[in-house]
Amino acid sequence: MATVELSTRCCIVGGGPAGMMLGYLLARSAIDVLVLEKHGDFLRDFRATPSIPPRSS
Repeated sequence: MATVELSTRCCIVGGGPAGMMLGYLLARSAIDVLVLEKHGDFLRDFRATPSIPPRSS
């Protein structure tokens, strides 16, 4: 297995809703950010999902 060296200002481990939102907000603020996620898709339940109320119309 090859080793790859990366350099970033901020590394977020976990690409769930909170990790992705934090990565997005930091990137919008011109902060170099890397989000690491072990899953290749989002076809699963997230721990925070039940605590987020549905949008009201």
